[in-house]
Amino acid sequence: MLFWKKKGQYEKRYMVLWNALLEVRFPDFQDQLSVTVDHFSGVDAVVNADRVFLNGRYLIAENGQPELKVKIFSPEGVFESGIEIRWYRWSVKKSIYEIGIKFINTLKDKQTIIDRIIKKLRHQQMTCGCSP
Repeated sequence: MLFWKKKGQYEKRYMVLWNALLEVRFPDFQDQLSVTVDHFSGVDAVVNADRVFLNGRYLIAENGQPELKVKIFSPEGVFESGIEIRWYRWSVKKSIYEIGIKFINTLKDKQTIIDRIIKKLRHQQMTCGCSP
């Protein structure tokens, strides 16, 4: 069963620095790519990767885009979700690809961990006086 929160409830992005694993499945090939999450909201994230090309195939292709899942290792626990890549760009400053992802098919049981993550991030932001 899919679980959707009210629009806008989790749209604010928080700066984070978490490890994650991107699971990539083409019909005849699968692989994993280590990435770093640097912005997170309850509906999307920005991850950093050293490549967008695996085994001769692009992660972002108009035809034949692979099935993608992400496993994020946050301090509040592991969060897994199917994803869509919404955009990507090469950061000259960081020498890395920045990839905007949207969480899809998030199950109700995963919503609990999202709630904990967002609650902790809000609390951290309020106590440190950090701006978004």
